[in-house]
Amino acid sequence: MNKYRFYHPLEMMDRILSNDLGLVDPVDYRINEQENSLEAEFKVPGFTQTEISLEVTDNVLLVEAKSETNKWSNGFSKKYKLPENVDGSKMEAKLEHGILSLRIPKKKQAISKKIAVL
Repeated sequence: MNKYRFYHPLEMMDRILSNDLGLVDPVDYRINEQENSLEAEFKVPGFTQTEISLEVTDNVLLVEAKSETNKWSNGFSKKYKLPENVDGSKMEAKLEHGILSLRIPKKKQAISKKIAVL
């Protein structure tokens, strides 16, 4: 039985670019879509509010945590593509007991109204 698997260089490059390396995600998270918002929870034990950074640019959410004192982790950086129907500028964030909770409201959809012709 072959102990090692060899990749063709182009196949490996494709896996790198598609972020499909079979690596474990450094952050345990859940994302739930509600009627009026998108809600996410990230497990970030050992990090404080000042060590966590959130940024939304062009509907891409960047979650970063950096710590000099955390002996279990130096930090992480992860990007998530947000759906077009959410408003990242109105995101709310809360950190409690090592869980970072985000709430991103959905955009108000154009309301159509039937108009009677007289």
